Amino acid sequence: MKNKNEVLMQKQINGWANRLVQLTGIKKKYALKIAKEKLEYKEKKIKEVEKLQSHCYSTQRQIILEKMYREDPLQYIKNKKHAYNILFARKRHIASNYEDEFKKEKKLVEKGIINREEARNRARKNLKYYDNNSCNISFIFHECK
Repeated sequence: MKNKNEVLMQKQINGWANRLVQLTGIKKKYALKIAKEKLEYKEKKIKEVEKLQSHCYSTQRQIILEKMYREDPLQYIKNKKHAYNILFARKRHIASNYEDEFKKEKKLVEKGIINREEARNRARKNLKYYDNNSCNISFIFHECK
């Protein structure tokens, strides 16, 4: 039997996925997959920070961790543009070198040379897709239909 939190989480996942389906037309099973990936990504990032925190405590890191716990990766999808941005971001993260590029730029942020937003923009500028396609809707619908 599922506990109350699991039932609430499943309702949130289904509601978010339904909204994504309504705004983009992708199949529900792919919207559910994206929702679960977003939650897994959040958990993965939290575990990485918790591991660092257990090795070397930092008050600043603790503040970041508390913020990460409160963040909702399945926040309400406002409109079609927001929905498509979610699909584009998914492609950027799973079918490109974005994470590697961002890690490189993050080193410059740590040194104080650039800010975090500039790092994101530079990583997006240097982005290469593994399938040699630009970030277009056809990829998303090819995968999701």
